[in-house]
Amino acid sequence: MVPDHDDLRLPGDRIVHMPDGRQLAWREYGALSGRPLYFCHGIPGCRLEGRYLDTEARRAGWRIIAVDRSGIGLSGRQPGKTLEDDAADLAWLATHLGLEQFAVMGWSSGAPVALACAWAFPDRLTACFAVSGYTDFSVYPDGRDLLLETGWPLPKLAHWSKPLFYAVLALGVWLARVNPGWYFRSVLDACGEADQRVLSAPDHQLAFLHDQIEALRSPLAGIADNLRTQHGFWGFPLAGIRFPVDLVQGLEDRLVPPVMADHLHWMIPRSRLHRLPHYGHLLPLDEAFQRTVFDTLNGRVARSMRP
Repeated sequence: MVPDHDDLRLPGDRIVHMPDGRQLAWREYGALSGRPLYFCHGIPGCRLEGRYLDTEARRAGWRIIAVDRSGIGLSGRQPGKTLEDDAADLAWLATHLGLEQFAVMGWSSGAPVALACAWAFPDRLTACFAVSGYTDFSVYPDGRDLLLETGWPLPKLAHWSKPLFYAVLALGVWLARVNPGWYFRSVLDACGEADQRVLSAPDHQLAFLHDQIEALRSPLAGIADNLRTQHGFWGFPLAGIRFPVDLVQGLEDRLVPPVMADHLHWMIPRSRLHRLPHYGHLLPLDEAFQRTVFDTLNGRVARSMRP
């Protein structure tokens, strides 16, 4: 039995009811009066991932807004949703919070959401980072096979058979819920040495596992919705993104092959590709990476303010 929203709520969670009646949940980290940056979580992942950036965001003067996507954590499900719907939720919340403009960073399966923002409302963005993300398989179908080789079969299964996709997803989520230790060990085994070094720090282990367990308590249908939106056509052409997106990829990533970032860079006209040696998939947990991102953002803000 999946706990209801009240059972899942943690101190610091913020919740608002949207015009369609859905509940939207988020948490804030960093400098709460600073420049706003949405952090789009991965899968499994949820609003707690914003915690990774907390210390460096406070140092650099950035306000991290980490939102549960619909169907994840405390946010209500939106059946049939698209990536543009995920982006629209962020735009609506920004208006609700009184934010005219904001930056967005998407990590892993949050990267497509960040790119949807760059497509849907580029005029509201101050920056867009897509970190360790995969590409649109409708224009790069070989990507499904590449992820299958890394141990992530769901995109391929979704293409083959929706019932089989759902059955494998249900089994994996159930195993992770009943045996979190097994789940964490399986993640470590799938990661390369760079990510294993990141997770060797006890505080990183705790933050990562806490986020993963919280996300995996989400309703199975919600988790499936979020994967489904990204396994087929994303709903917008990559070549139509005109905002200057930053694509960041660790070259030792064993979960998402670096060729995915190469494909995004080739497809998105004004994108900038940052290929990082000695880094893996878990970039947002690495303090040196965080410092580089926030210093880059602050440098751009300073240049934009010059007369």
